[in-house]
This record gives sequence, C-alpha cells and structure tokens, in this order.
Amino acid sequence: MKRQLLIIYSLGILLTGCAGLGTYNPATERNEFIFISTPEEVAMGRQIHNSLAKEYEFSKNQND
Repeated sequence: MKRQLLIIYSLGILLTGCAGLGTYNPATERNEFIFISTPEEVAMGRQIHNSLAKEYEFSKNQND
C-alpha cells in the first residue's frame, strides 16, 4: 500500500513539473516546448537569411 502511494505521489510530482516546462509563444498564444536554444535558433535564421540573400534579391523599398 505504501509503495503504491509513493508511486502515485512520484508520478504526480513528475507530471506537475513537466507541465511547467513549456515556453509561452505570443504569436500562437500557447505554451510550447522548445527543443533548441535561442542561440541555435538565431544561427539557423542567419544561415537561412544568407542562403536566401544569395538566391533572391531583396527589395530596398520599405513600402513593399
């Protein structure tokens, strides 16, 4: 009986802890799990930007 209570209690703590790990995304207005760090995401964005800059010409008109 004590073992079952310990298991149930442990699972409750584990699930409660996991529920708070999400990060709020204001664009989607939801909590989401983020699996990459901010510096990794920035590096990916820069790499994609450089790739697109080589392939396409960006507009210099700010009204476009």
